[in-house]
Amino acid sequence: MAVPSRLNPDGTTTLVALLSFWALGERIVLGVTVLGRSAANPRRHGECVLNLPAPRPMA
Repeated sequence: MAVPSRLNPDGTTTLVALLSFWALGERIVLGVTVLGRSAANPRRHGECVLNLPAPRPMA
């Protein structure tokens, strides 16, 4: 599970739903549609904050 945060044009932040993501080495590929506002933030600012849970052992 991952929850990216988006910086809105007015300076506030919003947590957005993430449909899917993949870890490929040191890179994470996000499954975000280009039709929504979530894809506009990385284009506008050149970065993205991705909130991930702390790792814990599988039971």
